[in-house]
Amino acid sequence: MMKSKKAQTSIFETTLIIALLLVCVYSLFAFSGLKGKVETSFMAPAKLIDIYSEKENIEFYLEESGKLAASEAFYNVASKGAVSNAECREYHGYFIWEGRCNPSSENFIGFFNSSLANISGRKFDSRLENNKLTVDFENVTLNTSEKSNFVLYSVNYTFMPSIEIDLAKEGMNLDFKNVHSSALEKLRECKKVGNTLDCMNQFKADGWKTSVSSDGEYLLFDLSTEKRFFVNEDFQPIVLKFAL
Repeated sequence: MMKSKKAQTSIFETTLIIALLLVCVYSLFAFSGLKGKVETSFMAPAKLIDIYSEKENIEFYLEESGKLAASEAFYNVASKGAVSNAECREYHGYFIWEGRCNPSSENFIGFFNSSLANISGRKFDSRLENNKLTVDFENVTLNTSEKSNFVLYSVNYTFMPSIEIDLAKEGMNLDFKNVHSSALEKLRECKKVGNTLDCMNQFKADGWKTSVSSDGEYLLFDLSTEKRFFVNEDFQPIVLKFAL
């Protein structure tokens, strides 16, 4: 019986030693894995910062692209006298605002969409309300991955870039109807006081420098923006010419 107990004790001790060895080996293995996780946890924020930085760069590029496209659209509308009716008459470079030929900004969004599509190369939806332009672009997905020791992680970040441009703050006054009605009101006032041309040169329009001349048949209005815009590969004021 005693021999049997010693044998059992020996087996138990051997088993315990083997178990301890297994625990030690497992602990070393676990620490190695933990070390990889700790390293990765310090690396991951840097990767996320890179994604955030790339997101900001994309949004900045799209906002500047939007402003450039708006400038080009504004130029295209103004250079055509802010009219779209095919019946409108042009007089020595001045579009005559009379009858059914009234100025509007309805062509602006079409010019803008065409220009922005060429500049950005992205799909988007745009809308113009109260001289404010809003553009929602298609979703953009940014991704990054990292493998360190026993850890592999991947991050996908999807967002929808959106920009809003206050055209008035950017020096673009699309309220051509107000320019028209203000000019007509000033003309009625000037006809009452006499010396119409001198009186009309006191005419003012928000966002525009104004000059009025006459050839005896029409009053010729030359309006130029107070701000310069990058159009036709040069910084220049945008000009609006019309006749009454």
